[in-house]
Amino acid sequence: MVRRNYKHYIRRTHRYLGLCIGIQFIFWTVGGLYFSWTKIEEVRSEQVRAKQAPVPLPPDLLPENLSPLNHLPSGASADLATFRIVNILGEAHYFLPYTTAAGEEGSILVRFRDGERRGPISESEAKEVAKGSMTETPTIGAVELIENDGVSKHHEYRGAPLPAYAVTFEGPEDYTVYVSVNDHQVKAVRSNTWRIFDLLWMLHTMDFEGRDNFNNYLLRAFSIFGIVTIMSGFLLFFVSSKRLRWMIYKLGR
Repeated sequence: MVRRNYKHYIRRTHRYLGLCIGIQFIFWTVGGLYFSWTKIEEVRSEQVRAKQAPVPLPPDLLPENLSPLNHLPSGASADLATFRIVNILGEAHYFLPYTTAAGEEGSILVRFRDGERRGPISESEAKEVAKGSMTETPTIGAVELIENDGVSKHHEYRGAPLPAYAVTFEGPEDYTVYVSVNDHQVKAVRSNTWRIFDLLWMLHTMDFEGRDNFNNYLLRAFSIFGIVTIMSGFLLFFVSSKRLRWMIYKLGR
């Protein structure tokens, strides 16, 4: 029977902990390298986003007969703090969210010029809005209407207003512009650079659902295992180094 000393068990513990933690350390390191070498402006596709020109408004701003309040459903309430003026294909519109007496949420979109209320954005309008939001005019490859039940926690448009049109352009980056159906505005632009960032960010935070939860138990556990692995490595170095132990012995005398 082979008699094993404490060095054997320390070495074995360190080896298996290193194997377990090492894979996640690779993900953390690769993610850190990608984050540090990739400009956040490129991740957000800011270099291809066109700056929207200001829309000139008539001097008689918000005349009574054109007020979006005229279109509120009976019994509905609106918080004027959420009222804003939006640019839709070069025209100014009033946008006002509201809540019905039954608790259902809705919104009003009224054209400033004539007080006409606009309905949900059409596919053709969504294409024009998406193309107008880019510095260039790439070829549209696909258009998809995403409903409320079409976005999971892993979707690249998660947590954003729905329904929305996903307008994807052809090209090496596969830019997808998401246009909200309700207020006709671009809510997000996704690209292959962003998708790689999102994947590495998920592996970095170890939140495989929402990506941004730093308090998940898996990350906590691996962080603790990582500290234990490092400490076992220091301990293994100490018990394996005769010279170091001899120096400590000399200093202690």
